[in-house]
Amino acid sequence: MKHDDKTETRQRKKGKIALLHLKKTAGTSAYRHLCDAAKKDKIAAWNQDLTSAKNYDIFGGHYQLRDLTDSDCNIVAFFREPIARVYSYYNYAQTLTEFEIIRHRELAAAEMRRLSLEDCLNSENADTKYELSNYYCKTLFGKDYQRSDIIDESGRLNNFAKSIISQVDFVGCTELFEHSINLMLSSLGLSQPKMMHREKDIKDLRADTALRADFFAKDATWHKVASLNQDDVILYEYLTSRMNNEMYSPPDPCFGDFPIATSGRELSFSNSMKVYHNALYSGWHNPEDGVWSDGTSGTIAFDIISPIKLISVELELPINRNFLSTEIDVVLDGISFQRVHVIMTNESIKLDNFRPDDLVASMSDKGKVAIFIPVPNDKMGVVELKISTNRIYIPSEFFDTGDSRRLGYKIHSVKFF
Repeated sequence: MKHDDKTETRQRKKGKIALLHLKKTAGTSAYRHLCDAAKKDKIAAWNQDLTSAKNYDIFGGHYQLRDLTDSDCNIVAFFREPIARVYSYYNYAQTLTEFEIIRHRELAAAEMRRLSLEDCLNSENADTKYELSNYYCKTLFGKDYQRSDIIDESGRLNNFAKSIISQVDFVGCTELFEHSINLMLSSLGLSQPKMMHREKDIKDLRADTALRADFFAKDATWHKVASLNQDDVILYEYLTSRMNNEMYSPPDPCFGDFPIATSGRELSFSNSMKVYHNALYSGWHNPEDGVWSDGTSGTIAFDIISPIKLISVELELPINRNFLSTEIDVVLDGISFQRVHVIMTNESIKLDNFRPDDLVASMSDKGKVAIFIPVPNDKMGVVELKISTNRIYIPSEFFDTGDSRRLGYKIHSVKFF
């Protein structure tokens, strides 16, 4: 992970994964994605007692940052734009019953349910004031922090504040939720999600809520919220600059629930994805009849538990009469294995970039081609297979479909021999 000054790189720790949940962020939804991508016996129940949760490799909940830093954890936290967070939390409080307030210890919500947001902002109630002003800074730096402790004269976070934040290994944000989830899983060595889990919109939770605040009406109340959360806004700008520099990690056999590769087994990506979704490690569109690479390349991952000598991959390429040939490059665990030139015409053509050890294959009339990949005898454990092409196809450029996906190739199945 790189900081915004790009001078320091954080390596992903080999230890556990802990998700720090900050109120009214995408924490619980992010945890569902960790659960989807990881081995089930590694995961603690959400918000489990921290002492028992630490017995698992992956856990998440309403924990304090200082309680996680001594556990050799990869700490994950999601943040929301601070002004929007205040409005969201206030509207969320309107959906709670008295029983839910007591059960979840939402102490500030008891007052928020009967007051307007403007009145809440002027409240002297300690719980309400804690929730509605610089909540993130209080959570990370202590509820009694002073602005001068964390922000320098230029209005930026100082080195002390950055040293505290550096203990959080991955930062995601609600506004870029899908992008954040993909980055989070890639940085932790986990496969990409088979589906996106999102928290329900507040307006869908209860139809009979009383008071609501409109975030989009930038009135005096909005400006009061902004004034009370100046420190959080500075913090959030720094956090999002960090998020854009997250690092990619190879598949992690300790955490990831990757499909087993044994001789004779086939991973089929046509129509049904439930069993094999974690093979799709990164770089894919949503599955249909097979699954398209998102752009020129995609990566799959699987766990070899017995000797495999050959992998067969059934691909489908877009049929485009403007293309006479397409190059397919295969990389196994970071080592370039082979290049296949797929011929897409009956005419005689000259192949560019042809090397003596390159292979040539012809495409069927349905656009399908089989690629055969030899596997070294000593390859065991989780293996990453990256397949790339030198062309993409965007349907909306040829037909009035509105389909602007960048399609490289479609993978139908993977077989092991």
